[in-house]
This record gives sequence, structure tokens and C-alpha cells, in this order.
Amino acid sequence: MTKKIVANRVKHGKWGSPEYWAWASLRQRCLNPANPQFHDYGGRGITVCPEWANDFMAFYNHGPRPSPRYSIDRKDNNKGYEPGNVRWAVRGDQQRNRRNNVWITVGDETLCRQDWANRLGYTETQLANRLKRLPVQDAIKPASEATTPKRGYGYLGNRTELRDQKIHSLTIDGMSGRQVAEAMGVSRSLVCTTLRRLRR
Repeated sequence: MTKKIVANRVKHGKWGSPEYWAWASLRQRCLNPANPQFHDYGGRGITVCPEWANDFMAFYNHGPRPSPRYSIDRKDNNKGYEPGNVRWAVRGDQQRNRRNNVWITVGDETLCRQDWANRLGYTETQLANRLKRLPVQDAIKPASEATTPKRGYGYLGNRTELRDQKIHSLTIDGMSGRQVAEAMGVSRSLVCTTLRRLRR
């Protein structure tokens, strides 16, 4: 370990903090071609501004993380990590800000698919499956009004899928896997397995 790194750690005293790891991670994604995520960041031109690239405290002074529910996010996904384009955001806000979001308009209202799913009582995967099978006007109906077969593709009425919807809804509201497990009386491993399956 170099004297410079040790001196920097002593100087700001924030090494190992959530803010420090957010800064270190974004630098790796943007500046290290060997990083697995580089092709989605540095590889497509996403940069770290010179002010922040080698100065953690300049990044930290932008504002500390409000709570464990928040992680670093860029307002414009085509711009880099720089003052004015970076914020701390909860999972739901970040999902609305994805490059690959699917936007759906019904009448005069346009929402991303995730927001429609939350409003209607589906997981995003379930709504995506409905949109593959049905016209938009029929697919965008509350789960309580949906007419689906009692067996087979798209069925929403069994207990497992209702449980999955609840798990998904609570995580969108910002609860951790442990909190969801405690609230629903299920194991944390079941929550993690369910979320991995729903995100495929």
C-alpha cells in the first residue's frame, strides 16, 4: 500500500464508508477496462469529472448518503459522474432512470413499465408477459380485474404468485431483503431467490 493512499485515508477518515465505496466503485466502472461493468460505463463514454476522479472529499462534499436506502445515480444516463448530474436515489427512482426502460402510454398518461406494474399490482415480469400476449389496453388493467386462465401462462391467482407480488412491492418501497422477510414471516433466502427470479 503506498504512502499516498495511507495519507489520503488518514486525511479524510472516510475510508470504508458507504460514500467511499460508491466513489471507488464508480471510478472502477468508468476508468478500469478490466472491470466487468466497464463496457456499460467507461466503454460507452461515461466519465468521472476531473474534480472527483482522484479526490474523494470533492465527491463527498457533493452530499453524504441520506440513508442506507439510497445509492448513487446519474440523472442523465448518457452523461458522466459530475456535479449536477449525480444524486443519491432509492431503488424505485433508479429503476425509472434505466436506459432500457420500456415506456407505455395509455390515454394521456405515460409511465415506465415498472410504474405501471406497481400501480396495477403486478411484478414487472408479469406485466411484461401480459403485454406480449394482449393489446396494451387489455394488458394495463389492475390485477384484481385481470381475466386470466386458472392454469397456464400468466395465471396470477395462486398463492405463490401473490406472495411474489408482495415481496416485489415491498422491495420497491425500499425495504431490505431482511426487512421483507421479517414483515412477511418468510426466510431471507426465499426473498432473495424470488427477487432473482423476478428480475430475469
